[in-house]
Amino acid sequence: MLDINTKTNWILVLFVFEVLLCTVCKNNFGPYVSPVLVLIFGLSIGVLMLITAFQKSVNNVVAEKKESHKIYYGLWFFGLVYAFFHSLKYFKRWPLNFKDAAFSDVVPQIGILVQRFLNGEFPYQVIDNWGYNLFPTYQPMQWMPYILAELGGFDYRWIPFSALTFAFFVFHKILLNSGVRRTYKWIFSILPWVLLILFINGSKQQYAQSGESLIAAYYLLFAMAIYSSNHYFKSGTTLLCLLSRYSLVLWLPLFALNYLLKDKAKALKYIGLIIAGVIVIYVIPFLTQDPLLFLKGYEYHSRVAGVHWSNIIANQPNLLFEGIGMTSFFYSFIEGDSLYKLNMLKVIHLTLSLLSVIGLSVLYYLKRSKILKTNIFLLGSFKIYLTFFYCFIQLPFSYLFLVPLVISLFGCFKVVAQNQTTDELLT
Repeated sequence: MLDINTKTNWILVLFVFEVLLCTVCKNNFGPYVSPVLVLIFGLSIGVLMLITAFQKSVNNVVAEKKESHKIYYGLWFFGLVYAFFHSLKYFKRWPLNFKDAAFSDVVPQIGILVQRFLNGEFPYQVIDNWGYNLFPTYQPMQWMPYILAELGGFDYRWIPFSALTFAFFVFHKILLNSGVRRTYKWIFSILPWVLLILFINGSKQQYAQSGESLIAAYYLLFAMAIYSSNHYFKSGTTLLCLLSRYSLVLWLPLFALNYLLKDKAKALKYIGLIIAGVIVIYVIPFLTQDPLLFLKGYEYHSRVAGVHWSNIIANQPNLLFEGIGMTSFFYSFIEGDSLYKLNMLKVIHLTLSLLSVIGLSVLYYLKRSKILKTNIFLLGSFKIYLTFFYCFIQLPFSYLFLVPLVISLFGCFKVVAQNQTTDELLT
């Protein structure tokens, strides 16, 4: 088995390669090798986290001269300022225009949902502003935070930037309260911003015309909540994820299993808070007015996916061959028409996602007495699940992959922290 120092080095190397392959080096190895590498690196990071969960912490912090945290805050703030102006450059290059959705209807759709809501209209109605009928597919927490931008009269895209900044700040506080060495505090003070800059550079226009940073913020906060004893923080971040881009939904039973086995009363409280939140935020204001709302959104999303798969340009639908999703294999090597290929991908996507959760749940249940770090096991299982979920997604837009990357970021930190401190709870 790998010793802890070796894991620390390897997981950082794997993280660097995963980030590069999903950003500035996207598709450098072609549409067939590149997605396989993304899959391998993502799974490897998750597996190393699982291995770490079974090993004892090594409290081998080297005595260092005590120093102020000001230098780390200064480094973090420098990254924030650089990312701000870097974002501003591309926001100006591609200004928002709610009347034109030629390249992307992500933010324009959000704008219409917000404006309908503020005008007292039911948001989830067909949108026909751009020459085609679009049924809104976004969950409430994917668009409701933008109400602040509408009321404040500022660019919508500063909402996701601000949310991710907040999540990075919480991460930075955890970092400074941990026992990791000075070198790693330097690294992880700036690494989140390096990740964001590389992400921006790898998908400039997609970054400027989407709001995935908001979803990434939700998922990073949820990853940190795994380590928290605060049930409101746990349930609140779970709700943010469930009611935005609900990628984690199939993994939640494993999280609930862990909770139930540890403390049934607290688990029931957690589940109750989530159910109450879904009822208050989604069911009462929206689902009661249209009980088929969710199904309509899913049906529209599937129809759009079918259009993308059928829209062949130069014998290849470009989105499917960008080197970060396994769609290239299904489109090229599965016999049949595009709809059949897409349906096969859906089946494999669901099967692998479910099997990963089932397999990891069985592993947890059978080996739970030998797991020394339950939280990092959960985080590693979450990373493995998300890797399958995103690598086999039917429309692999590159901006979507910011979510699994921020989970890798926090996972790398936890493996490093395992080598530096015996504290399980760092929040």
